[in-house]
Amino acid sequence: MDNNMREKYESLSLSVLRDVAKNRGIKGTSSMRKDAVIEAMLAEDERTTAAEMVKSQAAESGKSVSDMEQLDSGQTVKGSGSYGGRIRLHPERQLSAGRK
Repeated sequence: MDNNMREKYESLSLSVLRDVAKNRGIKGTSSMRKDAVIEAMLAEDERTTAAEMVKSQAAESGKSVSDMEQLDSGQTVKGSGSYGGRIRLHPERQLSAGRK
C-alpha cells in the first residue's frame, strides 16, 4: 500500500499536496520540500491505519479503545506512533524514545 500511495502522492503537485496535508491536520508543510510532504502524508496514513486497527480489535474483543491503550504495567500509551518520551519496560529500567 505504501508504494501505491507514494505513487499517487508523487503524481500531485506540491501545492495540492500541501493543501491535502493541511486538510488532514499535518502542520509545517509550507516550508517542506515535496519529498518531505509525501513522507509526512505516508506517516499520517500509517497512524490512521494503526488507529483503525486498534478500534477494530477493540470492537472484536469487546474492549474499549482506552482498554487497548493500557500496557500490562497499567500505564496508558498516548500519542501517534511515538512513545511519548518514555515507555516503561521494567520498574528499574526505562528506555528513552529514539534510543535502542
